[in-house]
Amino acid sequence: MDRARLPRRIRLSASGTVAELRQDELTEAGVMLTIDGVEQSHVETDDPGWLLHDYTLRIAAVLDALAGWSAERPWSVLHLGAGALTLPRWVEHRAGQRRLRPLSRPCWTSSPS
Repeated sequence: MDRARLPRRIRLSASGTVAELRQDELTEAGVMLTIDGVEQSHVETDDPGWLLHDYTLRIAAVLDALAGWSAERPWSVLHLGAGALTLPRWVEHRAGQRRLRPLSRPCWTSSPS
């Protein structure tokens, strides 16, 4: 990702919410995803193995404990709510997985009928 082209902003059509990717001032290669100004995710573009948020560190610890990462036994991983693709990038970096399926669904301001 070219950080020089950030921030990039888009208004999500289903909800009117503003999603923005912008440079993280804490690290040299960090990119943050914010939704209506609230940070949702962080990705370190130079090192996908580096995780910032506690929730991503906890998920990574659970995956490490359960996975037994092995080339002979690759996992298929479905990521619900892909955000800035932080965890899919981490899994690929950590385990060399190639069967990753990030899936995001648009946000609604009220329940869809």
